[in-house]
Amino acid sequence: MKKIIALVAGIAMSMTAVFAEHTVGLGFNIPVNSLKVEDTDVSEHGFGFDLTYLFIHENGFSAKADAALNIMDTDDIPSDGSMGNFVFDLGAGYTFLNKEKFTVSVLGMLGMTLGGHSKDYEIEDYKVTYDCSWLTFDIGADVIGKYKFTDHFGAFVNLGLRYAINMKTNEELEFEDSDVNELFGYSNDDLSTKGIRFQPTLGVCWSF
Repeated sequence: MKKIIALVAGIAMSMTAVFAEHTVGLGFNIPVNSLKVEDTDVSEHGFGFDLTYLFIHENGFSAKADAALNIMDTDDIPSDGSMGNFVFDLGAGYTFLNKEKFTVSVLGMLGMTLGGHSKDYEIEDYKVTYDCSWLTFDIGADVIGKYKFTDHFGAFVNLGLRYAINMKTNEELEFEDSDVNELFGYSNDDLSTKGIRFQPTLGVCWSF
């Protein structure tokens, strides 16, 4: 039994080596989002980093996974520009151009984004704390191009477009009157977030 398992594992490894290429990349993001948080239009901009894995079979079938951490800001709701969002995506598609040095792949993608904004500020005699966070389900597509400078080292460009569908959105607003040590506010978790996310990425990669 052990010999059979070893034989199957050996065949699988040899097929992977011959018929597929794996690529791991680290990229820099410049995301731009156009969202609607309940009745408020929220345009976001920011920067971040992305970790990408790309699988390309010799028949063109391709699969991709990536995780990104971005720092976002907006002028449309209170934001101090320090709150990040976390993005995770999985997808599959086809590599239309598959040369020794250069590949171009198009993939359908599914994922989730955890994001939001917060800010502390003052209104007259009150200290105000605002916090809005959301979790969305994202569906869209990626176009990724990769160029290898050597047999293993290269660079990649990825253009990702998503439509965000609300899963959960929560908004909190807290007022503190320091003169009388009074604290009051409200919380609303019956809100909705939806819209378009665009995330271009430029990075370096290692293929094997």
